[in-house]
Amino acid sequence: MHHSFANRTLLLLGLPLLSACSFFEEEVLPSQNALALLSDGESWNDLDAKIRFGTASLSSLSILERDFSLISYYYVDSDQLKGQRLVEMLEMALELVEANVDEVQFIVQNERVIGNVGTRTRTFNWSQPEDLAGVLQILQPIAAFLDSALSEDVDRANVEYLLLNGALSALDPHSILLPPVEAAEMEVDNQGEFGGLGIEISLQEGLLTVKQPIEGTPAWDAGLKSEDQIVRIEKTSTINMDLDEAVSLLRGKVGEPVTIWVMRSGWASAKPFTIVRGRIKIDPVKGELLDESIGYIKIQSFHQNVANDMEALLTEMQQEASELKGLVLDLRNNPGGYLNQAIKVSDKFIRNGVLVSTVEGAKREREETHAHSSNTLSNMPIVVLVNGNSASASEIVAGALRNQSRAVIIGERSFGKGSVQHLYGNPDDSRLKLTVAQYLTPGDQSIQSVGIPPDVLLKPSLIRPKTAEDEEMVSLYWREWVTREGDLDRHLNNDSTLTGDTKYSLRYLFEELEGKDRTDPRKDWEVQFAKDVLLNTNGSDRASVMLSVGRLIEGVQQQEGLQVQKAFQSLNIDWTPGVNHYEKADDDLRVSLAVDGGALIAGEEQVINVEITNQSERSYHQVSGVLLSDNPSLNHREVYFGVVESNQTLSQAISVKLPQGYGATQQELLLQIRDPNQVMLETTQLIQHQPQSLPVFDVAIQVFDGNDGKGTGNGNGLLEVDETIVMEVTLTNIGQGVAVEPYVRLKNRARRALDLIDGTLELGTVSDACSEENCYKELAAGESVTGQLSFQINDKPIDTDAWDVEILVGTNRSYDYSTSVLGGFSEYFQLRTDVSLPFDSVMDTLSYDQPTIVIEREEIREGILEISGYVSDKSGITDVLIFQAEDKVYYKGESDLSGRVPFSAEIALESGDNPIYVLVKDNQGLH
Repeated sequence: MHHSFANRTLLLLGLPLLSACSFFEEEVLPSQNALALLSDGESWNDLDAKIRFGTASLSSLSILERDFSLISYYYVDSDQLKGQRLVEMLEMALELVEANVDEVQFIVQNERVIGNVGTRTRTFNWSQPEDLAGVLQILQPIAAFLDSALSEDVDRANVEYLLLNGALSALDPHSILLPPVEAAEMEVDNQGEFGGLGIEISLQEGLLTVKQPIEGTPAWDAGLKSEDQIVRIEKTSTINMDLDEAVSLLRGKVGEPVTIWVMRSGWASAKPFTIVRGRIKIDPVKGELLDESIGYIKIQSFHQNVANDMEALLTEMQQEASELKGLVLDLRNNPGGYLNQAIKVSDKFIRNGVLVSTVEGAKREREETHAHSSNTLSNMPIVVLVNGNSASASEIVAGALRNQSRAVIIGERSFGKGSVQHLYGNPDDSRLKLTVAQYLTPGDQSIQSVGIPPDVLLKPSLIRPKTAEDEEMVSLYWREWVTREGDLDRHLNNDSTLTGDTKYSLRYLFEELEGKDRTDPRKDWEVQFAKDVLLNTNGSDRASVMLSVGRLIEGVQQQEGLQVQKAFQSLNIDWTPGVNHYEKADDDLRVSLAVDGGALIAGEEQVINVEITNQSERSYHQVSGVLLSDNPSLNHREVYFGVVESNQTLSQAISVKLPQGYGATQQELLLQIRDPNQVMLETTQLIQHQPQSLPVFDVAIQVFDGNDGKGTGNGNGLLEVDETIVMEVTLTNIGQGVAVEPYVRLKNRARRALDLIDGTLELGTVSDACSEENCYKELAAGESVTGQLSFQINDKPIDTDAWDVEILVGTNRSYDYSTSVLGGFSEYFQLRTDVSLPFDSVMDTLSYDQPTIVIEREEIREGILEISGYVSDKSGITDVLIFQAEDKVYYKGESDLSGRVPFSAEIALESGDNPIYVLVKDNQGLH
């Protein structure tokens, strides 16, 4: 349940991006005497052995101790690990545990921490830590308390990972501990081999997000793009889905299709993509000889053999062309990789001078890497293509070639990651990814948080009229919203900003290529423009190219400007350029927003009308509007007016559909009126959001082994090997809202002993709104429906007397979106319970009911919210939690499993929006 009270801005939690990395080669661990954090008398080998052979415990914090030692010795800003920074590490370590372990609550006061685990409480006194050893000393007794007080089913190793990752989150966005499974996946990625679709995915603010599609793979050919959000895989919502589960669903047999539903910035709703799985072998370097002896090389990432692969490709091109007239080096969407490969690639084109400098650790030790004169290609012009997803190692190459005047940079400002990470393996197979250095491009210029500015800025404009297959799509600004390093929390600051301004800016009409055309450089507008730049210069250095490119750009600007105008004409919008009076716009223009019905209703398709009136005697040209909001359904929506004549009023409509479970809130909507060059005026308006009633479920489960004609077996009611079992599920909606796309899923936790046959039920009746493109089932309030799951029993239970399965119940649309997504409590997206299927005994009919929450009182007095009510459930309540944004402000654990539990809390409100979440779990694991 989600309540929002004025006074606090909503904060969303998310994992750091794992892309955009440069890595050092493996290096020797620090010597014993350098590791001051180790306990007295304990050696590095002793600590490793304790971890490796499983004798380490949560109480000892052996992994945290080991990795704190590495941080102290290697972290790039370790000299800054003092004072308030150490306090933040401590607080964020505790916060991450609190957020992920229900029964834990920490109250951090001036010089003490109050720890609550269920009904047990302990107070820990602490003083300001002077170093990481001090933080460790504070955390160790807290960890010992957690170890003794936590429920048996809480994974102790995961709690230690949470403590460490919480502490690391106070450092920078790229330092993180990878648990064993994620560490193994990253190792596969860096070797350049993937299975399945060919996309790199991450969790960003709880949403399964495409970091980037890998060029030439099925995902790329299908049209997936960076920052697409995968909201469903087949019939399974990705909410509450971790990366391991997502990967397992996306991967499959080569040649088999999988349908994913994708939400993209600017889209009103998600769209399906059906992609045929392929065997993905990443070729990080590829290229070909373009017309008129221009070479083209695309480096997708800096894996272990990139420099040699590029060298072989260049040799092949030189033999084919006899003499290359120029080279297009394409580093777009290249997230980085190994630092030594970036250096070798740069060295190929630079005869002398500094390629890159690294500044390491607290002592700021500096190391310069210089070019070698042998085997250098220094006599041909080079264009480097970059965009906002070009990061780290790719920025090292672009920065070296730019600052040593060997190449012109064309495209967008790059990502801006000027730091280097190293991977340190732990004995439990987890890996510490730690920021160990910052790098400087030649001239001691840092790109950290700012990126490399292009010499020629390219602005792709997407203008697509409505077709039978696709809705209308217009966006001139979509590339302005690419997430970069400077947008990430706690990004490192740069010591010296990269100098050099963008000289030219060029907007062009972007054509959405499909399938294999997306990887064809001859059909890529930016590649062809880069080729034309190279053919219009007589010199081989950056200065020569820039001197000769002006006339070409002027001609292309005129040509592409007409193409953009023509595309807008197809939408009946006059996009004629002209002079805009920015300083007068506030007085000349009047803008209004109106929502159909006065408020946005969750789950309803509605229209926001934007109206603009020009009260002046002059015209305004190429006028557009951009919406900015915390509401993802509204954020970055664009509307276009074109020319607004004197005393003319124009209006445009934006179609909006909030998720079915959007809560009752009001949010500020900012409307920017702008032209392609700059914002002319801004206006804000509060938008009301009205919720829909949500469903509440009762579930009954009965198993059959051949009796009543269900399943195949002897029908005696005992679950036995070689029987096919039918699990009959009756789902009843006892709530007031319609369940849209309700489902029941069965997950096998018994490994090879069971084999699922039918693991998913889509229940309900087909909606009246069913169409060929969008057909779904509904379960009305008060209705019941029955369906069947089935599985084969292959073997006796392993090491137990029951087969373990997991039952998931929920809806793909009518869930509490405000809590699950905006609040970050993805676990509460669906009901989950563990079921033990007894071996050699009759299983009774199981009954489950969803806990309900009743708020009896909400009152604000002098900035204090007083909230009280009760939660109820037939099987008994185990946990009641209240969060204020991401802060746990109330916890009540019930040991007597009462069916009705009261709660009451007083919460100090802060300035801005105050989202309040009341969460509950019952004895059956439902919530």
